[in-house]
Amino acid sequence: MAAPSSTKWGNIAEGDKDTRKGQIGIYAGVTETATTVTVSIEVWFRSMYSLNDSSNSYYYNTGATSATTLIGSKTINHTVNTGSGWSTSNQTKLGSSSYTYNKGTSASTKYYAAKLTGIDNLGNTAMTVTTSVTVPALASYTVAYNMNGGSGSISSQTKYYGKALTLSSTKPTRTGYSFQGWATSASGSVAYKAGASYTANAAATLYAVWKVNTYTVSYNANGGGGQPSNQTKTYGKTLTLSSTKPTRTGYSFVSWNTKSDGSGTSYTAGASYTANAAVTLYAIWKINTYTITYNANGGTLGSVKTQTKNYGTALKLTGTATRTNYTFKGWATSADGSVAYASGANYTANAGVTLYAVWELSYVKPRINGLIISRCDSAGKISDEGTYAIVGFSWASDLTVSSIKIEWKLASATSYTNSEQVTASDKKGSVYKKVGGTIDPEKTYTFRVTVTDSNGSNYAIRNITGSVYHIDCKPPNAEDEVGGVSIGKPAELDGVFDVGFEARFRDSVAFDSPAAARASLKAWCFDITTNTTNSSGVFRYPGLAQPDGTTLYYVRTTQQGLLPYESNSTNGSGNVGTSGWPFASGHFKNLFADGYSVADYIADSGWKTATLSSDFVKYDGKDDNIPQYRKIGKQVQIRGTISPKTDIAGSTDAYLIFTLPEGYRPPKQVSVVSPGSGAMRWLLTITASGEVRFQRYNNGAGYVTATTAAWLPLHAMYFVD
Repeated sequence: MAAPSSTKWGNIAEGDKDTRKGQIGIYAGVTETATTVTVSIEVWFRSMYSLNDSSNSYYYNTGATSATTLIGSKTINHTVNTGSGWSTSNQTKLGSSSYTYNKGTSASTKYYAAKLTGIDNLGNTAMTVTTSVTVPALASYTVAYNMNGGSGSISSQTKYYGKALTLSSTKPTRTGYSFQGWATSASGSVAYKAGASYTANAAATLYAVWKVNTYTVSYNANGGGGQPSNQTKTYGKTLTLSSTKPTRTGYSFVSWNTKSDGSGTSYTAGASYTANAAVTLYAIWKINTYTITYNANGGTLGSVKTQTKNYGTALKLTGTATRTNYTFKGWATSADGSVAYASGANYTANAGVTLYAVWELSYVKPRINGLIISRCDSAGKISDEGTYAIVGFSWASDLTVSSIKIEWKLASATSYTNSEQVTASDKKGSVYKKVGGTIDPEKTYTFRVTVTDSNGSNYAIRNITGSVYHIDCKPPNAEDEVGGVSIGKPAELDGVFDVGFEARFRDSVAFDSPAAARASLKAWCFDITTNTTNSSGVFRYPGLAQPDGTTLYYVRTTQQGLLPYESNSTNGSGNVGTSGWPFASGHFKNLFADGYSVADYIADSGWKTATLSSDFVKYDGKDDNIPQYRKIGKQVQIRGTISPKTDIAGSTDAYLIFTLPEGYRPPKQVSVVSPGSGAMRWLLTITASGEVRFQRYNNGAGYVTATTAAWLPLHAMYFVD
């Protein structure tokens, strides 16, 4: 057999003859796959002569350029003497081996060496041979990176066939986006994560896959409840926060804040959130507050008029009130309620309230009972002609009485001119005392009894009239007086016929008078002065005509009597009756009193409807109750029934009911204690400016609220100028 043609032959060893030559060679047969190379090695010996030898030495090594490893001897038997040529028959395979190599990322060289010595007839010359085989590198592929809108620098990588490539762990960046991985196309989905294994035996360009950043906006009720669900904010887009508001008992929601204590950024419910960041928004609360308002309820408040209570926190009530002659007991929740809170108590209700002072009467003025005043003589015996008076009464007081004073004056006088003290130093007693000595039996006197204790006083007033006679005459007491006559009362007025009984005329009244007369109307009675001549200049006494109208007989009066006179050219006074005879047809004509026409005194305006203020309405909505006013002569009358439009707390404050027009207004203020609903009382006041007012609504123990259901009757009568 012969060595393969591609055998590489080494050096030639020569013997003692030129024809005796020998050499060894190595054949390397190579086969490969994508990942391996298989090398088949054959070591051959050839000679140009025949020989038979088995005492030689055979050396072989791989991975080296020289053979040093003795394998042993080889049996060689060549039979052809070829002379100068190499005969294929004289070739012997010394050995063979097969080697398989894995391809790497770079090519490599494999070395094989053989040596043969001790061949017969070739002396000691060593025959050597060396060959090499190159193992190629694995196939490689370039993996490139495309940032696909992001930024960063990632170098390309080389992928070798059959070997996994660990992709770069470096991640590109993009503002507002998060890197997701690598795709094999610009719009593809993630195929590889950063640092993943790439196993494809192919080149590739990998594209960054991006996901727009989103941020969670969460809500914390911060002590409350009912917070909205989380929301997602997308990078670069505005998020409208939830309009849902949480709730918390006793608190009001104010806003959302990035800090639980409210020191961060605030957002209202439904506001825009533009930050590209996740956030927890905390509810910010304002504790509910409630106003406690104090009402003195007839007294006077101290410096504290209102207080503010926080939800869930007890409030110490610090309001105070005072009221003369009353003891403060505490606070009620209505004007007429009982004590709900003591002074300084804790108020725990989570609600606003008006607290009304509750009063207990601590002082009652002295009481004067059974006041009787009678005329008497110096011995104390009751007498209509006495110049003394017996004053009798009982008294009582809650405090020790310090003084009792009895005063008297003429009823027509403006001030008390006489007085006497009664010794007293107890809390109750009675008085029966004779006073006076100069009291005129013919005159009316006013007595006032005043009882005083250490805290105040009270008084009672009674009148005693003059001596009562059926007919009484008053003689003139001076040259310019003419005297007077009274029926049913003492004669006290000069030039006056004074009737103390009710007068009734069954038929018409006729008068005969001089030509001139003047009249003065006082308290609906005539006080008229006449002269002494009639229209014909004849002296006549004035008087009353007979019932049939004739004037033959008269009921005579004094010269300065009661009847007016007719006017004439002499005195120019206003006439009475018809011209020429003053009492025709039994009526007056153009009669004047104190400068006013008698017609003015008897004229009736008729009932006029009042225009109510905004504080009051007609009671029960009925027209029959609407307030009205009327003037008959100089007398004004008021009637009607009203109710408050809204509740009015009882106090000294005055509320306007309506305003009277001019001509109906009193010359000075008129006050009337009026009844109210049930046992209530109140003060009706008519001022000189015509204001009709309501105030001091009370139940006898203190002021109370006049509710819209209360009925308040209006009844008053007074005279105008």
